[in-house]
Amino acid sequence: MKPLQLQLESALVPYFTSIAYDADQIGVAVSTAIAGALGRIVIYGVGSLGMPDVKLFEGSSDFIMSATGYQHHDISANPFTFQSGTMYWLGLITSSTATIRAVLTSSCVNLGLPSNVAANYATTLLRVLPFADPLPDPWVFVDTDYALGNSISIRMRAV
Repeated sequence: MKPLQLQLESALVPYFTSIAYDADQIGVAVSTAIAGALGRIVIYGVGSLGMPDVKLFEGSSDFIMSATGYQHHDISANPFTFQSGTMYWLGLITSSTATIRAVLTSSCVNLGLPSNVAANYATTLLRVLPFADPLPDPWVFVDTDYALGNSISIRMRAV
């Protein structure tokens, strides 16, 4: 898989599950670590047009991205429940350019063409935001959020 690099950006990708489950960990696989790099996961609900809306979860603390491997939030004290048949928007905001694992474009959800002259479909929503600030609640979608290329791979552990 080709990794995706983010710098002070928030990337959101759609997520569906066919079974309900509780997740007690949520994070990313870091393939190239950067000293001092931090990350934070966010989960948004879906608004009437299928875009992110109300923030359902944001990591209460940052996880390190200065080491390779699975870096995550431990939410075992208050697991997040994913409902069957419900769409979510999963996101990552990073403080640096640590490289994370990604999903190949051919395996991503097609979000449509970002403009009338676009040659490739959008797979991610991407916005530059200050890392130190909480992510927007609600997320108000704008057309410039569309991004092309590989999507971030956010991983959860079901309990």
